[in-house]
Amino acid sequence: MRINKRLKSVANFVLEDSNVIDVGCDHALLCIYLTKNRTNIKCIASDAKEGPLKQARNNIKKYGLDDKIKVKLGDGISTIEDETDVIVISGMGGITMVDILTKYKDRLGNIKQLVLSPNSDFYHVRKSVNKLGFKVDKEEIVKDKDKFYLVISFVKGKKRYSKRQLLYGTNVIKYNKDLKSYYRDLFLTLFNQYYRIPEKNLRQRIPLRIKIRLLTNSLHKMNKKRI
Repeated sequence: MRINKRLKSVANFVLEDSNVIDVGCDHALLCIYLTKNRTNIKCIASDAKEGPLKQARNNIKKYGLDDKIKVKLGDGISTIEDETDVIVISGMGGITMVDILTKYKDRLGNIKQLVLSPNSDFYHVRKSVNKLGFKVDKEEIVKDKDKFYLVISFVKGKKRYSKRQLLYGTNVIKYNKDLKSYYRDLFLTLFNQYYRIPEKNLRQRIPLRIKIRLLTNSLHKMNKKRI
């Protein structure tokens, strides 16, 4: 089966020999792909709405995986099982994603990996999940249908990150053409925002100036990689 570039990246990040729950599974395409293409992975397709789960069940049946993928209706990670050790959440805002993990933080004890792909608020995701006791294992920016997405793997551990790393990517971020395009587009956006603010309004200008400087540092670092 074929899945989009973003989901393919998410799937590639999932650890081998893991028990996965896909929160907000939509049509269960990720669980189906993992089950068909990876060895010794068990999946739970979970969603808070019955509509997507109905389509998920149909897709799972279509690929003959009824006995291999569990489908559960429930809020957030409330449907997690004791043996679940990998949580995947993608396709929602970063603030919502963090709210889900924070609400059920007492259920994260057995979790060895979080694979997250937020639609927004990348800084908030990195900072908040780090506070929950996870460090960044790997991450990449992917461009899918003219939109940039962050795909990030967290594993258990403690690590401190600079503001630049929380904003624009840690030292393990994958250097590729999509990341370079993302940096350049973001630079232009911040630059335009900065110069639309009147010069006398320093309270709004200074934070943007700091972001531009930090992003410039990330661009210089990438250029050294000759991507």
